[in-house]
Amino acid sequence: MYVDFSVTETNANFSDKTITINTNFILDKTTVNFNTVKFFITIDGENKLLTDYVLTCDGKNMKIELNEYPYEDDQYYIYVKGVRDRLGRELAEPYMKTISFSPNIATKLIISS
Repeated sequence: MYVDFSVTETNANFSDKTITINTNFILDKTTVNFNTVKFFITIDGENKLLTDYVLTCDGKNMKIELNEYPYEDDQYYIYVKGVRDRLGRELAEPYMKTISFSPNIATKLIISS
């Protein structure tokens, strides 16, 4: 059975100022860059390209880390095309996702016993 290389989940974390994009296979780090992962802010219905963030890749995850905290009502847009896994498979189709950060959960609580 053949399984396409695809994005499985996207999470936005207000407290860490991050967006994590999970895939189903280990990424080829050399293909994860500002040309293949584009990040926009949506203002007045238009997407404006952002460059003030850090893009990293670890295993099956791509992470976008903002330098500043997002505003509550800001909408962001991610466009991923050209990213490959370690076997050379490109994403089955471009990945597009609108993201909003929820500041309602601005802290993390860890309980250890």
